Amino acid sequence: MATSLTTTDCEAFIRRELDKNEVQNFDLFLNVATLRLNILLSRDIAEIIAPEELTLIKLLTARMIAVISDEQAQAQARGVAAKAVEDFKIEYDKSQRY
Repeated sequence: MATSLTTTDCEAFIRRELDKNEVQNFDLFLNVATLRLNILLSRDIAEIIAPEELTLIKLLTARMIAVISDEQAQAQARGVAAKAVEDFKIEYDKSQRY
């Protein structure tokens, strides 16, 4: 985005203070929100420079950050956790049809 979204902007757009997790992970949430908006709008929002469009894009980005935060909280409430598995290997015979 020509003018990047700040935590203060985000709080104003979503009309609440960001929680500790949102503040700590703001850059990550911002990146994910930007990627999602790029897909939804079928354009690179970083290229938007018109002032009237920038405000709307900032609003949409802030709202998307709130959605991502809610998704993460819901996943944690369900007990979803990421697990790393080291030295995991699957072998199969390509000639066999399953």
